[in-house]
Order: sequence, then C-alpha cells, then structure tokens
Amino acid sequence: MTELNGIGASKFVVFSIAEQRYALPLETVETVVRMVEITELPGAPEFIRGVINFHGDVIPVLDLRKKFSLGELPIKINDQLVIINFKNKHYSVIADVVNEVLECTEEDIDLMTDIVPDMPFLNGVVKLSEGIILLNNPDTLFNMVDVEQGKVAYD
Repeated sequence: MTELNGIGASKFVVFSIAEQRYALPLETVETVVRMVEITELPGAPEFIRGVINFHGDVIPVLDLRKKFSLGELPIKINDQLVIINFKNKHYSVIADVVNEVLECTEEDIDLMTDIVPDMPFLNGVVKLSEGIILLNNPDTLFNMVDVEQGKVAYD
C-alpha cells in the first residue's frame, strides 16, 4: 500500500450514489456484483438494509444513501453491490453504479481534516476536472456497523 497524502492508497474504486461519486481504496474492494435479494433484519440500524449470501458467507448490506441522508429510493435490479473485505470481515455497499478504478496523485487529493474536520466517514476529496469524488474512510465506515449495533465504541 502506498501512503498518499495520509490516506494510504492511490487507487480507488469509484461508485455513484444519488448523483454523487464516492470512492473506496481498491485494496478493500473484493468484487462488484449485480443486485441480489436482500434478507431484511428486524431491529437492525436503518442504514443496514439486511444481509446477503455471498459465496456461503452471510454479509451485511449497507445503504449509504440512508446513512448520509441522501433520501430513500427503492432498490433497483440494475443497482450494484460493492463487496468489501476490510479487516477480515465482509460488507457490501449498495451503489447506483460502479464507475471506474481511479489512480490518483497526492496533488489530486485534499484531506477532509483540512476542509471540514468533523466528517468521520470521509478521508478526503479527489479534485478532477469533471468534479469531486468523496473518499470514504473504511476505518469509520465499516466500524459503524459494530458501533451502531452496540458491539464496540469509537476511541
């Protein structure tokens, strides 16, 4: 892993949710799959849409649209799931579309701490001529699943 402007990655998987582009470090993304049936979990936090069976593993489905207060839309058959392997745990994130794998330079990225310091789910932004991509922070984004279920607390 290359240290890039304190973010620790230089390649990102870019995906869109509600017309906004987000990205996760390429090294955390295992694969992208078409939408499959999601089994709802009664009593789960609102942003956890349920679980799916991924190659025999039952993994949570995170709806960042709900977590980031971007409004609610029904899941469509052409939505995609970004399957994440982070700290030996699997997660899936609902995306409207997965756009590309993007390689960045340090000059392309501004850290969130320099822009709006209290944004725990974002590490920074990538500045491109065609717009901005928000870089998700996997440490807090995937830790929130356990935090909101009362399993761990933030430091």
